[in-house]
Amino acid sequence: MLHDYSQVDAAAVDAAVDEAIRAGDAILDEVCDPDTERTFDTTIAPLDRIGEIRARAYSEGPFMARVHPDEQVRQAASEAEGRLDQWYSSLGFRRDLYEAVEAYAATDEAASLDGEQARLLAFVRRDLRRAGHELSPPDRAELEELTGRVIELGVRFAAN
Repeated sequence: MLHDYSQVDAAAVDAAVDEAIRAGDAILDEVCDPDTERTFDTTIAPLDRIGEIRARAYSEGPFMARVHPDEQVRQAASEAEGRLDQWYSSLGFRRDLYEAVEAYAATDEAASLDGEQARLLAFVRRDLRRAGHELSPPDRAELEELTGRVIELGVRFAAN
């Protein structure tokens, strides 16, 4: 079903982003639970669903900062964009997520993946490595801080 953009107001923008973050966090809680059996369907596929949730929230929320005629909605959407981007960026810095993915990568199932699934696992592992999980804790903390600053500046730039 298509989103009804005629009903978008500042509250709807906030609600879309808040719901996406809540839904994404719920998925992550399951993925990162140490008692979760490590399979593709319990570890990697849910991360793809989080990307879908983020994309939908972006179209219902932050996108409005660029197209909505009401200044209040544009302002709310710009602020929501910052929240959504900061949240999504923070996922890569979660140590429990890194450990869950690496635990799965060490399984026989992961070793036997091919095609799209193998590529998705490789990309998830690459993104977590780029988030600094192979760095020392102080260097990883600095990378996380700098990444947050880049996102903040990007949102401010887009608003201008």
